Amino acid sequence: MKTVDAHGHFVTTLAWGRQSASGGGVAGEAKVNGVDGADAKAVEPEKVVNVVATGSVDQTIKIWLP
Repeated sequence: MKTVDAHGHFVTTLAWGRQSASGGGVAGEAKVNGVDGADAKAVEPEKVVNVVATGSVDQTIKIWLP
């Protein structure tokens, strides 16, 4: 367990999911060097990372990437 002091008040909402590390959204949909589909995987393998989002009563949303 780890405590992170990132919000001014307590966290009211937490959500997590997966995203491609290239920033293109869902894995397999991103373009790598302007190439789609199977050819893109030959250029650079897709890396998927876990992403966490938190929301607080201080009316802020934080996005946590590894």
